Amino acid sequence: MKKINLLVKTLFGGLVILLPVLAQAQTIQVSLDAQGLSERELIRVREASVRVEEVFNDPEFAQRILAFGQATGVGFQESQGLDNGEILERIQRGVELCGGGELHRVDLRIQGYISFNPWSRVPGQVKNGDCRIWLNRKYLRDPEWRVADIAGTLAHEWMHLLGFTHAYRETSLRSFSVPYAIGEMVTERVVERGE
Repeated sequence: MKKINLLVKTLFGGLVILLPVLAQAQTIQVSLDAQGLSERELIRVREASVRVEEVFNDPEFAQRILAFGQATGVGFQESQGLDNGEILERIQRGVELCGGGELHRVDLRIQGYISFNPWSRVPGQVKNGDCRIWLNRKYLRDPEWRVADIAGTLAHEWMHLLGFTHAYRETSLRSFSVPYAIGEMVTERVVERGE
C-alpha cells in the first residue's frame, strides 16, 4: 500500500482540511565549509551536518512539520504568512536568501568563534548580510553538548538563512518560531534515530 502524505490546511472559521501532497522528489544534500574550528570541533560539526542531512530527508521529519501545532493549537510563529506545507517546501527547496546555492542543497558555511562573554548562552548565530553560521566554540568544546544539539543549532541557524526570524528576547511564543521549532525537531529526530 502506498503511503500518502497529507497537508493540514486551516481555512477561515477554523475548518481543517487534509490535502494530499507529493512525496519529496529530490534528496536534500548538505554541503559543509567550516573555518575557525579545531580538528576535534570539525569532526563534531561534520557528524552533525550528516545528521541534518539524514533528518531533512526523513519522512517522519516532514510529517512533523506538516502536523506542527495540531496538538497544541499554536502553529509556527513568525512564519512570513506561510503555512506548514509551504514551510516544508521552502526547507526542501533549500534556496537561501544570500543566493548562489543550488536547489535541494543546504549550504552550511560555518565560522567558529569564541565569545568574549563567558556567560553567553548563544551557541550559534547568523549576522545580517553574512551567509555564514557562526558557532560558539565554547559549546563545541562542551562534552555535554551532543551531536544532536549541534545538528539542531545548525538547522535553527539555517532557517535564518532561509529568511525566518524570531524574537531576540525570550517570549512565550519564541519556541514556536520556525527556527526554534525546526531546530528542536531536528535535535529530537537525531536522538530518536540514535545519535
